[in-house]
Amino acid sequence: MHAGEVIQSMANEAGFGVRVAAAEFGAVIAATVRGDFQVTLGGWSGLLDPDSNTYAFLHMGSALNIATYSSAEADRALEAARAEADPSKGRVAYEALWRQEGANLLLIYLWTIRTIAGVSKTMAGVRLLANGLLPLQDVRPAP
Repeated sequence: MHAGEVIQSMANEAGFGVRVAAAEFGAVIAATVRGDFQVTLGGWSGLLDPDSNTYAFLHMGSALNIATYSSAEADRALEAARAEADPSKGRVAYEALWRQEGANLLLIYLWTIRTIAGVSKTMAGVRLLANGLLPLQDVRPAP
């Protein structure tokens, strides 16, 4: 709710109104599936593979494309990036994608979380991923 209030305040300062409607998460998901929204605020951890952060949200007909974004140019860039094994060539396709998405402003990233983790010396196998996630499958008591 706090983020919505900040956005509302900033919009008012810019000369237009924003009405914040706080709702239970399941109700928000149901409303987005129905298309019953103008703007929605959501969170995403950000996965390490850029395909996981883009394709499902921006490709026409994909599962998480709740805004029903439709751009043949963006789809071509997504497909080219997905098919490319060389990361530097894939980056070129993602740059084209974000130029197209930026022209439409479908997704606006407001902040990135910073995760700080403290770990006891009695634990081993703890690693913090670059996206801030803490995978627990290898965590065990230290020898």
